[in-house]
Order: sequence, then C-alpha cells, then structure tokens
Amino acid sequence: MAGHRHGRVPAALRRQLIVAVATELFVERGYDGVSMADVAEAAGVSKPVVYDLVGSKDRLFDEVMVEAADDLAGRVAAAVASTDGTRSSLRAGATAFFEFVDERRAAWESLLTSDATPVRAAVERTRRRQVTLVSELLAGEVPQGSTVNDVVLEALATALNGAFEALAQWWQSHPEWSLDAVVDLVVAMTEPGLEAMAGVAPAQVTSSGRRDDRG
Repeated sequence: MAGHRHGRVPAALRRQLIVAVATELFVERGYDGVSMADVAEAAGVSKPVVYDLVGSKDRLFDEVMVEAADDLAGRVAAAVASTDGTRSSLRAGATAFFEFVDERRAAWESLLTSDATPVRAAVERTRRRQVTLVSELLAGEVPQGSTVNDVVLEALATALNGAFEALAQWWQSHPEWSLDAVVDLVVAMTEPGLEAMAGVAPAQVTSSGRRDDRG
C-alpha cells in the first residue's frame, strides 16, 4: 500500500487487498484451513479490520467467488460478442472458459473438490449464475423465427455448463492436452446438438419437457 500514509489507506483498497490475500489462502489451504486471523496477518491488518470490511469468513469466501465469477462471465461474454464469423460463438466462449481454467488450475481443483458446506453453496450459486449467462448467450444465437423457448435454453445451458465443468475437472489430470485440443473436443461434442436444437418447436418439446406428438 505504498503511497498512503499509515492509517490513511482507503477502505476500498484495504478490502481489495484482503480479498486478494484470502483468495490465495483459500486456494493454498482450502476453506477449512484458513482462519480470519490468517487473513488478517497475511494482509497486514488487525482481525477487527477484516471483520469490519468483509464481515464473516463465509461472506469473505462469497466475495472471493463473486470476483472469480465476474471475471469468468466477463471473459466469456466478451469472447462471444467479439466473434467475427471466422469462429463460432461456441468455440469463442469455450476458449475463454478453458483459458480461465488454465490460468487458475490450483483454484479450480481446490474449489471443486472441497467438502466444506460454504464452498459447495458458493459453487452452486456460481453454477446457477453461469446457467443464466449461457442461456442469455444462447438466446442471442437462436435463428430468427425459431420456436425454442426459455425452458429449452435453460436446459441446454445447464447441460453445457455440466459438460464444460466435467471436462475442466478431467483436464486437471491430463495436463498434456493443449487448450486447443480441449476446446476442439468440447466443440465437437456439443456444436452439432446445439445446431439441431435451434429448430426444435413446441410440438416436439413442451415447456414441461414432455414430448408432444399431437397433430
């Protein structure tokens, strides 16, 4: 915090430092292995300051997860928006997702393998957020006149997120696979299905998911 006199560091800057330090500690030691005293010591502040700025340990972990989710969502959305016709939106989004995973392998492994209840709850909230994001991105790719509804888009987004997350977890134990190879694999698995679903009509899939062969 160079450039600020002792006691004059803005609260927002202190909070940013605390979240950054907590992220490193959670990744290194896991949720259960980190105390608020550890965070305070690593950040160079007192424990009351940590509680005052970020609240409880659960709230601090939520802040760490929200920051990561914001970063991931922003990258994926920007990648999809920047497609110029030479790459599919799916490939662009997949590349952004797996680049994020590649940069944060330790964090990804630590979070997805943790049994701590606060971690599982935070990860589930992040998953729901990603489903909403991917649903919105898919909606922008549906051809004009398509009868695909919001329920189908949500189902597709849930399936895509599950496939991406599972493959990212598999990639942890197969680091010899390049980023491009992983992206090629996930695109080959999912793109044909997405293209086929673009023409699904309510007469084929109802809002409840049951087939309707009437007519």
